[in-house]
Amino acid sequence: MSDDTIKNINKTIVHEDGKIDSFDKQLINLSGGIFDVRFPLVVSDNTNCLSYISTINESKPLTMMVSTAIKIREKHDIGFAYVSQVNDLLKNSIMAFESLKHDTSVIVLLDDYDDIDDPMIAVCRTDKKVGYVDVNEITSIYDRERFSSLLQRTYNNNCTFFINNKEKTEQIVNSFQFQVLDDLKFALSTSYDKYSFNKCQVEQDLLLNVEFSDYLGYWKRIDQTESNGSIYYCFESKDDSSYPFLVVDEDLNVLCESFEELEDAVENYLSENELDMSI
Repeated sequence: MSDDTIKNINKTIVHEDGKIDSFDKQLINLSGGIFDVRFPLVVSDNTNCLSYISTINESKPLTMMVSTAIKIREKHDIGFAYVSQVNDLLKNSIMAFESLKHDTSVIVLLDDYDDIDDPMIAVCRTDKKVGYVDVNEITSIYDRERFSSLLQRTYNNNCTFFINNKEKTEQIVNSFQFQVLDDLKFALSTSYDKYSFNKCQVEQDLLLNVEFSDYLGYWKRIDQTESNGSIYYCFESKDDSSYPFLVVDEDLNVLCESFEELEDAVENYLSENELDMSI
């Protein structure tokens, strides 16, 4: 990111020698009363810290309004020393999910808790514009009471989840303070191989797991593709079955039961149904 881009966001943090004040330095100046509050804080010149969230453009700068930083400190009793670590906190976050209230915001679960074990979250807006520059903006950081309730309501509304650390999502949903229903608990566990999902996708995958749990041993879904509105799934046997693969359509019609038959079976099936999809 060029100095000119940062200047268009906040010209006061770019010095004549080209040096740019760090986020930590900006917060120190804000605390000392020498930060120009007409301009936003620049957390980073990119949002690589949230690269696991597919809906975020990570090339955008990450910013925070001065009023937000003050609100975090005054309302939520979170000091600037903690706020200054937000880039690393986001990079090491556990997961994120779409906001129920704002279509262009995501809620990020940080790998941290307050003194009474409520989880810390951050909110990131993805459609902010500062002057002529498109940015991602941190709009809040706080400890969230009744987080499991928020998690379940978000899932029930078919919002999309993005997982950064499966092992830790599994740990938190199995802890005593997180009470969620079994399908969401499954989706957040290491048993589920998707790192981005919503309720509809999880229910569909659970249905397929149930349908094929007793068919030729245990199966693992390894791929899916879509053509003309129809979805096709490929399963791989977890045992030493003589039928290592299974391909089905979305109505669970079996197309073939071996790797050698896979290409011909799918092409024949699509041809019979006048569908065009290469494999």
